[in-house]
Amino acid sequence: MAARSGAKKRTASSETAKKKTSARKNSTASAKPSRKTAKKKMQRKTSSPAGKKSTSKAKKKTSLSKKIGKKSTASKSASSPKIDQLPQVIDSPEIQQKLRELIKLAKEQEYLTFDDINESLPTDIVDADTLDMVIQRLRNMEFSIIDASAVDHFKDQQKDKENDVDSSAPPKTEAKLDILDDPVRMYLRQMGQVPLLTREQEVEISKRIETAETEVRRCLHLFGFTCETYLDIAERLESGDERFDRVIIDKKIQSRERYMRKLEKLCQQLSAARAEMVDLYLQKQKKTPAAKKKMAEEWKKAHTALGRVCGRFYFKQSVTEEFVAAAERYAEESEEIATLLSEAKDQTEKSAATQQQKDFEQSVWLSYEEFIQTYDELKGWLRKARKAKDEMVEANLRLVISI
Repeated sequence: MAARSGAKKRTASSETAKKKTSARKNSTASAKPSRKTAKKKMQRKTSSPAGKKSTSKAKKKTSLSKKIGKKSTASKSASSPKIDQLPQVIDSPEIQQKLRELIKLAKEQEYLTFDDINESLPTDIVDADTLDMVIQRLRNMEFSIIDASAVDHFKDQQKDKENDVDSSAPPKTEAKLDILDDPVRMYLRQMGQVPLLTREQEVEISKRIETAETEVRRCLHLFGFTCETYLDIAERLESGDERFDRVIIDKKIQSRERYMRKLEKLCQQLSAARAEMVDLYLQKQKKTPAAKKKMAEEWKKAHTALGRVCGRFYFKQSVTEEFVAAAERYAEESEEIATLLSEAKDQTEKSAATQQQKDFEQSVWLSYEEFIQTYDELKGWLRKARKAKDEMVEANLRLVISI
């Protein structure tokens, strides 16, 4: 009985083992179709548009790496230039032309791709080392060099930056106001807009200044009071009330001592020439209009001689301001006389204003109308001289700033 019961137990355990084995086979068989199904799903995903895009991007990257790999392989196989020869290679006319084209392209689209560089610099022109130097030089110019697959992302970033700049517009306005508040920065900014002069332009401005100054002196010498101003400045020089270097052009004289010894004689010549002019003017006033025309030539010769004497004083152009100031005083006096003549109510006032006008004309050696005309001409030449000098000063300051 015991033997039978033991046999039954063994038979039951063997059947249980058979069932477990068959269950494992069934599960394995069912797992195989599921793996096949997963593979089919992966194939379907790959065949979808998104899968195609990712595959194409991967292919582009692979092709780019192949190109760079080919260049490096070709450069290794060929006789590559030495390190110290690379600057000569990159500075060659052919490479420089290609580099300029790349810079122009980078400015247009605000970036460069490795494909752009590969197309512009093929393997038969440069090797891998030269290509690296070109890329480094472009990066030193702050150009973005990106992969072709990252172009869309780069453009999105640029748009975001532009939006950020637009949103921060008020601070930018405040910065501009700060610049305007700083007079030095504003001045330098303004001077930076002045163009530098060429040699021809500088010569042309110098001639304009010289012509204007010559005409100013000619107009001043037409006034009778100019002689008084010359004598007044000479008297201040002799008494030591006037600085020699402020008034006299040193280049025109041999020595200061010799000039001061001759100054007294020069003043005597000027006084004599002035007395002759006054005498001629008084004679001219007594003549008839026909006789005045005959005296015009004599008056012109005497006036030319007076101008030569005045020229030997060698006064600087800065002294001209005193002569102009005297002309302005006489111009104001002429306006007062015109007002008196227009507002005279009776014959007595009119006679007094007329006599005052005659005295004025005798002191300036010109009629009232001639004085107004000459004074307006003087102001016109002064404006031209000042304008030309301002142009020269601005150009010189611009040159200093550029240096």
